[in-house]
Amino acid sequence: YSNPFHNFILWTSFNNGFSPSVKHVRCQKCLEFGHWTYECTGKRKYLHRPSRRAELKKALKEKENRLLLQESIGETTVERKTKKKRRKRGNFYRKLE
Repeated sequence: YSNPFHNFILWTSFNNGFSPSVKHVRCQKCLEFGHWTYECTGKRKYLHRPSRRAELKKALKEKENRLLLQESIGETTVERKTKKKRRKRGNFYRKLE
């Protein structure tokens, strides 16, 4: 058994004229460097990742905080867009003069 990444490493290394180095390969089972997954004798490690729901909730909360901060400053997105349009329009007419 060999995974596609293993085959790719072997293919590129032999085509470039040097032998593959295993020291830069990370095992997908124990997350250690230096051996392939099919050669692993260690135990599988559990890697905790936040759920997609938790990530979306966090992003939503950050967006709300940003909006509250902008409102406390007194500048809304509409005001920023109109200022930006005025600046662009002003630069355009200055170039024509």
